[in-house]
Amino acid sequence: MNITMTGNLGSGKTSVCKELKEMGYEIISAGGLFRQLAEERGMTVVEFNKLAETDKSIDKLIDDRSTRLGRELSDAVFDSRLAWHFVEESFKVFLMTDVMESAKRVYNDTERSAESYASVTEAAEALTKRTNLEKERFKALYDVDYYNKNNYDLIIESTKATPRQIAEEIVRYYEEFKKDKFKTKVVMNTGVIVPAVALDELNKEKLQALSDEYAAELDKNDTLTLCSDKTILKQINGYTVIDDGIEEYVAATKAGFIFMEVAGINDVCSERTEAGNGARVLDSPAELDAYEAYMGIKYTFKPSEYPAKQGYTIDLSVAAGVSDAAAAAL
Repeated sequence: MNITMTGNLGSGKTSVCKELKEMGYEIISAGGLFRQLAEERGMTVVEFNKLAETDKSIDKLIDDRSTRLGRELSDAVFDSRLAWHFVEESFKVFLMTDVMESAKRVYNDTERSAESYASVTEAAEALTKRTNLEKERFKALYDVDYYNKNNYDLIIESTKATPRQIAEEIVRYYEEFKKDKFKTKVVMNTGVIVPAVALDELNKEKLQALSDEYAAELDKNDTLTLCSDKTILKQINGYTVIDDGIEEYVAATKAGFIFMEVAGINDVCSERTEAGNGARVLDSPAELDAYEAYMGIKYTFKPSEYPAKQGYTIDLSVAAGVSDAAAAAL
């Protein structure tokens, strides 16, 4: 079995693949395959790229090479947008970050001279447009929905974690998957989740007991994942919000947990505060400041500064990709 790595634009998968290479994994990239095919034809990369603009069979050559290598290799990492589709027996990983975080990375990346924007918001709009065009292109060429979460075994967030932490988490899940295959798991970064109520509204005794428990657990292990696979988060105006299980989340984040495994994120409403279904996101700077100080984190985006932002390009809702009958039963 191999690992196939893909993700949304600006998710940082190249950096994660570098870490996986340092950890001993062979990296098979689309760019590397392209260069290899160019050499086999006695052409430079520039010459081969020019040929590929008119000869669409080049794309198929790369796809076929990925499929063949997927059968020949074991424990290799395929770094390609569609490797999950062509490498038959693989652990399919989707690395994600929300559009605004991706836009911030692109906006601040001075090396991307071809991608210059006046603001983070403008960069986000451009990335959204590119994402939609890409989704349409993959559908037309391969009849696949690139942003369907059920195509992947692990969807892991890169917004508030280092490439090394992400790489180690991927390997941990990969080893688990090889022993006992599981259905799509969604793993979020704790540092982006916004509580639905103020810190002083939490159960203090429960919070302290959990904080002690998680701190002791972390002392015995490396960075751990808070496995709350029945927890369903909410997306409100692009923010990932937790209401059920807040004490567990806050205590784990304070202890140093980087990741949180969840059942999904449902887009529940478009209101910033209390709505008919009870959904709420904190938009008070003072209330979020209190959480930042207590948990030792820093939110990149806050509702007080960005009342609404673009969230994830991939639909992480519990009902995403299931039948109408199954969705009705949720």
